[in-house]
Amino acid sequence: MKSTLKLEIENFYRNNRDGLFRYAVSLIQDSNEAEDLVHTGMQVLVEFVRENQCLPDHLRCFVVTCIRNAAVDTLRKRQVSETMIVDISHIMQKDMMAIEHENLARLFSLLTENEKEVILLRDILGYSFREISRIHKRSMFTVASWHRRGICKLRLFLLEEAQNENM
Repeated sequence: MKSTLKLEIENFYRNNRDGLFRYAVSLIQDSNEAEDLVHTGMQVLVEFVRENQCLPDHLRCFVVTCIRNAAVDTLRKRQVSETMIVDISHIMQKDMMAIEHENLARLFSLLTENEKEVILLRDILGYSFREISRIHKRSMFTVASWHRRGICKLRLFLLEEAQNENM
């Protein structure tokens, strides 16, 4: 493997490891297994680079998809449903100090799994709709729709709760 490719992989890992780990924890809900998922994703990347002598076109999407696939495999081995549960409390542990955990969990219980994951990837981890659509293998319009519906549900719930408090 060329040294420039090796450096690019190292820089990618250094710059994205926290976000990749939080994403993996949200999928598998176990920090030890999440480390393994990130390792697997990076290992698949290294193997891809060795075979092709170049980085994948969409590096971040490639690694996230590898982590997601490894999570599905792990969940299947546990004989758990393929539906991945995004538990936002694991992802935002540092930010959670300012937010009541119970209220956040209640808010996110209103969302579908796709809405939760898109909001996580877009608003917390900073992915674009294009990147998320590649991960989910759905159109950008579908992904944007999941995001919009999730945000609308959250906004509506918060407005209703604020009105109930004022009464």
